[in-house]
Amino acid sequence: MIGLLTTAVFLAAIVVHWPVLSAQAVSINDGMYVTHNALVLQPGWQAAGRFLGEVRKPSTVQGYYQPLTMLSLMLDTVMGGNADNLRPYHRTSLLLHAINAALVVVLLHLLLNEPWSAGFVGLLFALHPVTVETMAWTGERKTLLATCFALLCILLYVRYAKRPRRVTLAVSLVCFLLALMSKPTVTPLPAVLLLLDWWPLRRLSARAVVEKVPFFLLAAVFAVITVISQQHTDIVAHRQISGPQHSLLICHNLVFYPMKMLWPSPLSSVYPFPEPIAISHPRVAIGLLGTCLILIGAIVSLRWTRAAAVSWAVFLLFLGPTLMNIDYAMGVAADKYVYLPAFGLLLVLARALGGIMQQTTVRQCAAAVLVLALASAETTVTRSYLAVWRDTASLCRHILRVAPDTEWAHSQLAVEYLRRNQSAEALAHAQKALSLRPQSHNAHAAMGQVLMRQEKPAEAIRHFEQALASKPDLIEARMNLATCLASMDQLDTAISQMEQALAANPAVADAQFNLGMMLFQRGRLDLAAARFEEVARLKPDSAEAHFRLADVLAHAGDSRRAIEHYKKALQIRPNEPAVLTNLGIELARSNHPSEAIGYLQRAAGLLPGQPDMHNNLGRALLQNGQTEQAIEQFRQAITLEPSFVPARVNLAKTYTRLERLEEAIKELREVLRLAPQDPNTHTAIGDLLLAQQHIDEAIREYHSALALDDNHARARAGLETALAQKAAASRPR
Repeated sequence: MIGLLTTAVFLAAIVVHWPVLSAQAVSINDGMYVTHNALVLQPGWQAAGRFLGEVRKPSTVQGYYQPLTMLSLMLDTVMGGNADNLRPYHRTSLLLHAINAALVVVLLHLLLNEPWSAGFVGLLFALHPVTVETMAWTGERKTLLATCFALLCILLYVRYAKRPRRVTLAVSLVCFLLALMSKPTVTPLPAVLLLLDWWPLRRLSARAVVEKVPFFLLAAVFAVITVISQQHTDIVAHRQISGPQHSLLICHNLVFYPMKMLWPSPLSSVYPFPEPIAISHPRVAIGLLGTCLILIGAIVSLRWTRAAAVSWAVFLLFLGPTLMNIDYAMGVAADKYVYLPAFGLLLVLARALGGIMQQTTVRQCAAAVLVLALASAETTVTRSYLAVWRDTASLCRHILRVAPDTEWAHSQLAVEYLRRNQSAEALAHAQKALSLRPQSHNAHAAMGQVLMRQEKPAEAIRHFEQALASKPDLIEARMNLATCLASMDQLDTAISQMEQALAANPAVADAQFNLGMMLFQRGRLDLAAARFEEVARLKPDSAEAHFRLADVLAHAGDSRRAIEHYKKALQIRPNEPAVLTNLGIELARSNHPSEAIGYLQRAAGLLPGQPDMHNNLGRALLQNGQTEQAIEQFRQAITLEPSFVPARVNLAKTYTRLERLEEAIKELREVLRLAPQDPNTHTAIGDLLLAQQHIDEAIREYHSALALDDNHARARAGLETALAQKAAASRPR
């Protein structure tokens, strides 16, 4: 029976939360955990070694030592996850939540020996809307993984308590270690085990306390590590909260979270602080009164049961670590913080439901119907909340409906509106973010991007510099700063800034690409090629990376490799006109005009209204000896744009090759009308006139060319030839 119930709960969790796989929202710290984490995005043994070895001061993720979380995210990257594809990360998170729900069922059954109540309560946990955040928020992998190992630790300990075997206790201790390596907020777990010894295991004794010594020692070690790593973290308090206010907020949250479990609406990643933080505020007063009543109720209930007191104490212990950093949080509470502490509430609920399931059949059926009705309601709310996480803009708008003064949401929404070319809305949100937190690096970075879009690079630079002053490792801000500097012709400084961004995180493909473009512009072709090769390695499906690399190689004279990468770009984007054109041009340059013609014909077919497409095709046809077809393409280009000089020049050259000199001169005269300051055109006309023995006219053209460029060697040579011929013609025979 318990196996069937566990399987049913597992599958229900998968089915109801399935839409999370499509969630593409990037939440508050996802950049640090995934989208901008160099080690996560570049999986390998070296990255794994750094995650495990950086104990006191993790270099890529702030806060605390959490190597297993980072390793699990890195493995998801191996499975195809990246900043543009969050599905692999969500897939693992969904699986972990389903496993956690199944573990809740098994654990409650072991503790209370009530399979139906364990199954029903496990189902309510599996489908509860509060659990959505831990799956849809990629950075909250730590909560799911730590909860999984914590529940396994408790489950194995309960098995040990019922059937003592040292191996079982040792494996339980290992699971606790793994939980701590996922998220150190599980440090109160040894105290939870003692509470479970008191009830429902009823084995609390001196021996039971001694058994926990290794657990407490392990917890103490990780507590010290966490304190040390926190000291190396540059975290700024969002508000100044006094001691009495902190106590009031703790009472507020001790009531807020159970109420949110009972009535999960509205849900949000950020909940606003009560203003003022004083008893005069209804929410604070309710929290203080509720905490007192719960405490009194738990104490009074000890007269006939330990269930309520123990369950409340378990909830409080697991919630405790998150209550200590309220002044550093964006909001007074967050759904993710109640994920593991919910086990305490589930414990008392399972105990109460177990009592009902032992009564009459009518009451059993009524309880089952009520649970299924609640599960149905949870499913509806869960699916609705999952839709909020479909993209970042949707998530930010939802957060602002719940907590309108969330600076992060305004900053992020400004960026999202820019991506949608809604500049006015972007500016409004960036300004709001700065008004809420004038020193916020997010707000300054967002305003900088808005000013970039408005083509105000000097003003944008000031905001990016302020953002980087408070957070130097803000890669996107440094990239944007480099772009602004490049737009103001400060290319060397821009390259330096982009190199700094990549020194912090070499796995950011966009930074590699932008640096490659800057180096290409600077003429540093070898270095530019290396950057584009790195982009192609990071993003093998990037046609743009192969295309730009091919351009660099073509400029460097490496036609063979240039053609190879143009063709790779074409495999990814078979109908990209620019790739087809450049590939055709490079093939023609490499004396493969017949192959070039096919690609250039495809390009011209895709953009038939572009004169340069027909001009390029005409040149390849001419090179391949298909003169009449070449003339047709040049004429088509001129028909599309009569002022298109390259086509007229090429047509004139073709006529010259065919010795149709009058037609060639006519085209060149039209070129001269369009570009009268070109000495080459005057020289070409002079050559043709000289070939026709129109010596005086040729001399005038050469003089016109030299008037424009006194050092024009070809014009001077032509003039000397014309003068010599004129002199020879004037001598008596």
